[in-house]
Amino acid sequence: MLSSIGLLLGACPAALAWNAPGHKQVGAIADRLVDNTNARKQVEANLGGRTLETVSVWPDCAKGVTTDDGTNSKYAEDLNSYPECRPFETPDDHSQFESYIARNWDQCRMPNCTEHCHNQDH
Repeated sequence: MLSSIGLLLGACPAALAWNAPGHKQVGAIADRLVDNTNARKQVEANLGGRTLETVSVWPDCAKGVTTDDGTNSKYAEDLNSYPECRPFETPDDHSQFESYIARNWDQCRMPNCTEHCHNQDH
């Protein structure tokens, strides 16, 4: 049984869960799983009315924050390049991105200092 599941997943590249389409697909499945449950009410309250599908790309969008000194962060991503990030165009969302990145910019051990922690830990 497990080998047939692996074969099926290997034959379905659309089932891969990385990048925006994959993240959104997993979020959409989670949305369906909590439909008509008390969990749905909690999700809606915690996410400000957004769906799990929508917020599934939040960590990727947070990678649009940059800093020159590791302290002062600024959301600088061109949202037109990443349409999945457009739901986060508000100043409050940008502030939340910047706060998250400021707290996580150098909290990991970068093996070769090739990328900042917030690019690794999302």
